[in-house]
Amino acid sequence: MSDNDFTRADKFIEPPMSSHAYEKRLQAEVNNKQSNTEFRYPLSARTIVLPITSFLYRGKVSERRIIMTDGSNDDKEALYKLIVAAYNYVFYDKSAAKSAISVFIRSVPRFVSWLNTAELSNRYLILKEYEAYHFDKLNNHGGSSVLLVLRVIFTYGLDKTTELHEHLTASELRYLLDLSQTKVSPNLNKAQKSLASYFGQIDWLRSEDVGVGNELYTVLASPKLTINSLILTASTIVIELNKYKRELHSFLNSNKIDESYFILPNKLSHTKKREFVGNTIYQLISAYHDIQEPKEILKSALEVVLMSNVTNVKSFQALQPVLVSKLQCETIFKNKLREKTKVSIEFCAKTFSQVTSGNLFSFKMLQELTQCEFSSSATVLEELMFSWLMASLTVQPYDIPKLTKDSFRLLKVGGKVRHIECEYFKGRAKVFHTTRSLSSGSLEGQALLAHLSNFKQGKAVCSKKTLVISTGINSLVGVLSCLLSTNAMLTNITTEHLKQDNLPLVIPRVLVSLIQHGVYSIDVVSRKDNLSSEVILKPKQQTACSLTLFGLQAIKNSAVHAHSDPYTLHYLINRNSHTNQTEKENYLNSDNEEWMNSAGRITREVMLDIIKNVYDLGFESLVNDEKKETIEKFNSEFMAVTEDISYKTGEMLARLKIITEQKKGKVNEVGILALSDIKDTESFSPLYVIDSPVTAWKMNNYIHEFNTNYRKLLSRSPEYLYKTAIPTVEWVEYTLSQLSKGSQIAGFDLFKNAQKNGVKVSVFHSI
Repeated sequence: MSDNDFTRADKFIEPPMSSHAYEKRLQAEVNNKQSNTEFRYPLSARTIVLPITSFLYRGKVSERRIIMTDGSNDDKEALYKLIVAAYNYVFYDKSAAKSAISVFIRSVPRFVSWLNTAELSNRYLILKEYEAYHFDKLNNHGGSSVLLVLRVIFTYGLDKTTELHEHLTASELRYLLDLSQTKVSPNLNKAQKSLASYFGQIDWLRSEDVGVGNELYTVLASPKLTINSLILTASTIVIELNKYKRELHSFLNSNKIDESYFILPNKLSHTKKREFVGNTIYQLISAYHDIQEPKEILKSALEVVLMSNVTNVKSFQALQPVLVSKLQCETIFKNKLREKTKVSIEFCAKTFSQVTSGNLFSFKMLQELTQCEFSSSATVLEELMFSWLMASLTVQPYDIPKLTKDSFRLLKVGGKVRHIECEYFKGRAKVFHTTRSLSSGSLEGQALLAHLSNFKQGKAVCSKKTLVISTGINSLVGVLSCLLSTNAMLTNITTEHLKQDNLPLVIPRVLVSLIQHGVYSIDVVSRKDNLSSEVILKPKQQTACSLTLFGLQAIKNSAVHAHSDPYTLHYLINRNSHTNQTEKENYLNSDNEEWMNSAGRITREVMLDIIKNVYDLGFESLVNDEKKETIEKFNSEFMAVTEDISYKTGEMLARLKIITEQKKGKVNEVGILALSDIKDTESFSPLYVIDSPVTAWKMNNYIHEFNTNYRKLLSRSPEYLYKTAIPTVEWVEYTLSQLSKGSQIAGFDLFKNAQKNGVKVSVFHSI
């Protein structure tokens, strides 16, 4: 064996210790407060312990053991060693990704459970046999393959660590490398995510008691109505929260409430911190009641402040009456028995939260609003609503967190912003793409401008969010539900829906019902004496729902469905973030229920045939020589057809002229006679230009005025710009060059002298 060989077959391997000995050793290190990051299982270990682990969706998973029992098979032994090496990397290597533990726990226990008892017929088809077994067990043939996750374990063991290369023979390593190249069966049952498919799985929303009713639930089948409702909801929330912040800024400054009011002392106990928060809130509400005629928007803003600093929804509901009158405020906050002039410590301890950061108007946000000049960052909920708006503009979900303020272009007319566009870099396609332009007068445009005002140039305007469904008021989804339930916000959203031809109030109603009544349960079955641990999802409730709210991909797909139409010939520029071919293959299909319903089977076949054979010639898939030959053949046939059509058109026109017996007028292709007294051969009248310095001055002035005002012309009178101004300036430039040199020089001197003395001669009176 050469020195360069990567095998270490002759290296001494220490005899295995029992799992009890390893556990005892690990516990001793923990008890002595020693670091256990260097503790690793040897490859000969056949029992490994999965420690207690907490996951976002599953909660806490208890400690379990993985026991590898079949040591009589060499192939299984190699796989066991791979699993141990992957375990050491996942749990003890500092460079391992945070998600690696989840990948290991999801894939390894059930694979080992199968491997221990499996009878192998072909050593190179072990993974395919396991894949087939898993398809049979879940009755999921054609669905997602279990090998997608399991192959990552091979990457951990073979590529991320050198442990296997130091202890395995060359043949064992080659065998594991060959197994890692096993092809994964494609997912034939993969369905496109959309809002319709997401809510379609939650059919209990159709009920009247806990849902939204059958009529409103049916609206969710229409992507256009659903997306429009989502856009109005998200835009209204962003705009109203921005108004609330400005009103709070004015309120805090007028009452001389500075930053120190919202800074919690660090050394206080939990109860004292909550008492501090309660006293501060009481001072804010008292200052509000001291105003003779407080604005309704200030009341709504303070309601959101209450919502942002309580422990739960019940506490918020109990606090809402404090904004009604000062008497109710005193009754709720003050002690009932003794020291009746002081705020109740017990009430504050059970009502208010000590956390200074949050999803809405937390103490950290209120500190920013106390500054003299209005300058506030965006709340977490505003960032979420902004990401929804970007997804509705068909921006790819992976690109939304990368957007900065520089990604947006403001089109101004007369110093005022008239339109807003987003130009961003598509990560997967490696190209820049521009979204459709939004008017600053539209609700959507106002929301984007309001959100961008919270950021400086170059700063990211939103971050990635995980929306776990929860009624907790401190969770992002829970506070969204609570905000949508307030009278002020719901009234504004309803008003905007009514303005849009009485658009159904589908998204706000569905979100509130889903968040408040949706229930999911996870039963974790842990068996320390068995080979694996199974995580079984059992929706036990009649209002079962998924763990998370719909994502940006579902919004993006529904937005495309809402605008998918092959007959959009009036769109001169494709504003979709994908090509027409992509839309045909991935969006004009059975996942787009509205498109399916809007066109019958025969109509769809005709439309798709036109798209395929007229708008898509199919040259892209051909190789070079074949492509060149096909294009030449097509061009030849196209020219022949064009000449034939031209000949037949001329022949038909000649016959029509004979039949009509008209000496005047023009006959078009459909035989309509346009009577006219003007001869067809009549030419334009000649123009005479005087070669003089004054003429040259006028022409220089016209060119100067055009260069100064063409943007205004474009915004106010584009037809005049294209049909009159541009042809005129082209003629002026050419004619000016034909004048004599003396006239050109003298005329230019006159023009410069007029500019120097502030003399301006306007030629575009329409602006």
